[in-house]
Amino acid sequence: MMRATDSGHDQGVLPTLGLGPHATLRIESFKPHAGNELTFELRFNITADHMGERWQGRYAGIEDHVYAEIEGLGRVHGVCIDEQPTPPAQSITHRLRFTFDNDHLAVIRAGAEFGFGVDDDRMRVGVRVKRQILQRLFGTS
Repeated sequence: MMRATDSGHDQGVLPTLGLGPHATLRIESFKPHAGNELTFELRFNITADHMGERWQGRYAGIEDHVYAEIEGLGRVHGVCIDEQPTPPAQSITHRLRFTFDNDHLAVIRAGAEFGFGVDDDRMRVGVRVKRQILQRLFGTS
């Protein structure tokens, strides 16, 4: 499955997962009665030492390479539903939607490893979601 270590923490109500030095995934919602959709905000933040670079162009299109991975069932790719640059060009935010079928949810609820990652040469990273976050999202055991 993923090589990354268990990651994720609660920020108020919404869990946030770090994806490397520039990116975070913040869980916005899970709608089990609306096609089993999980919506995330993917935010790329720029650090002060990269301010002069054309960093937004460097990461253009990377949102198309974000995936959820379910142990034994493989990857589900997200669909970008919104993009919002934030002034003064220090971050860019994408909203991604992942849709899971009933088999996916059954395996996750039964305790399968579950995580997120980016599969792109510019950023190759994967993180597992902690059990307590899975419990809140999916009602896992």
